Amino acid sequence: MRNATHKLIRHTDGAGSREELYDLVADPCETLDLCVSGSCAALSGADKLAYDALVAELTALGVYP
Repeated sequence: MRNATHKLIRHTDGAGSREELYDLVADPCETLDLCVSGSCAALSGADKLAYDALVAELTALGVYP
């Protein structure tokens, strides 16, 4: 899922899940995953707001846990 500034990727498999978040403005080539060790729990500021908005959108679509 993406918006104008960020892209959220969620990998799921039988063993669990892992997330990646990229700032598409500062890092358009998506080289710096903002989630540490697959968890976006430590995000802050604009990155946290973008993450929360993307998760809310996925939840509204019924595709986020």
